[in-house]
Amino acid sequence: MTTHHDRTGEEPRAERLGLVTADEAFATAMEETLDRESRLVETLSTMETLHTRLEETCFDGLVLDHDGERVDAVTLTSAVRQVDAGVPVVVVASANAGRVASDVLAAGATTFVAREATAETGAVAARLETAPEAGRGVGANATDRAATYRSLVDDALVSGDVGLVVSDEEGRVRWVTDAVGTFFDVPASRLVGANRRTVVREQFAPAVTETSAFAGHLLDPGGDGLLVRSAGVEDARWLDCRSTTLLGGPVAGGQLDRFVDVTRFVRRDDGLRELQRLMVTDDSFAERLHEVLNLGSQRLDLPYGFVTAIDDGTQDVLDAVGDHELLQPGQSAPLLQTYCRRTLAADGLITLPDAVEAGWENDPAYETFGLGAYIGAPIRIAGDHYGTLCFASSEPREALADDEELFVEFAASWAGWELERYGTALD
Repeated sequence: MTTHHDRTGEEPRAERLGLVTADEAFATAMEETLDRESRLVETLSTMETLHTRLEETCFDGLVLDHDGERVDAVTLTSAVRQVDAGVPVVVVASANAGRVASDVLAAGATTFVAREATAETGAVAARLETAPEAGRGVGANATDRAATYRSLVDDALVSGDVGLVVSDEEGRVRWVTDAVGTFFDVPASRLVGANRRTVVREQFAPAVTETSAFAGHLLDPGGDGLLVRSAGVEDARWLDCRSTTLLGGPVAGGQLDRFVDVTRFVRRDDGLRELQRLMVTDDSFAERLHEVLNLGSQRLDLPYGFVTAIDDGTQDVLDAVGDHELLQPGQSAPLLQTYCRRTLAADGLITLPDAVEAGWENDPAYETFGLGAYIGAPIRIAGDHYGTLCFASSEPREALADDEELFVEFAASWAGWELERYGTALD
């Protein structure tokens, strides 16, 4: 990285790199590796400090060390993009790397780097040092920023272990990780420049067992995960597939397709394997949906499983298992008195292992249904909310594990695709 002139071209200045991290060891490693005469590294330990500094100074690049609590890189990236749409933002995370990568890139981050643990901070700092120049600050022109974005994304995505495909607003594939080539048995370099819809239909879909569901899910995305299995009989791989619209950066309006290998979860979880099998059987959708509710109820140890449709402020139960008198097919309730209103408001999975402990005892939903534990995910049709798929019990339970949450997410996503495919009837 080099010394830049200010926007008048009169006085050279050192580049300013902002580092937001709550990890002192990581901060030290980054400063030792990246700080030099031509570049100043300013470490900020809280999100609030960054908000203040963004109003006071112009950074040439930002590194956000995401931990999900003290530093939320998704929130910060969105805030940065409100102030500066072009400054390169590099996000680093050690946990939930696949999901974080998808979320921060959708929020407008320039690139993502995974780090294993604090012990790896020196290597991460060196890895960032090898990336091309971070940016040009306020004085940058659009061409400089676009070139910087391309090289930074190329650098991180090619070497990353997350399967990502970035397409522009016109549907042309711009970047692909090597992992994508491994997942779908096609050289990643062959996909760059191709039409995304063609790639999904002709390169990706034939490589999985759920060909139609997979193609429909990616080409009409709603952000939910779909569980698919590779077509190979030996060493089969299960993938969590999601697609979201990019909100910021030079490819704003394009698509980010994310594929995460969840084989380790599926192989140790009979429920996820059975869910994947039910997705592709020849039984009617109504029969398979009821079996999914039975399976989920057993898998999650929650006796009530139900699917709802939400329309005009009313929740209608379409199908259900368990003996809760208000959660039976044909039962209706005002949406404001339901747990599912929170699921729709969150636009994603909601887990509530202990309603009373979470402060729901005076909530209209608890007063009406008396559910001590609840987990629900939205069902979407063509990207719009249709209803929910949920499991619950009258008594609280321990917190749900990651693979249990994945089960509900995958089941709800599959239900939405099937409802769109066959219509809203459960015949």
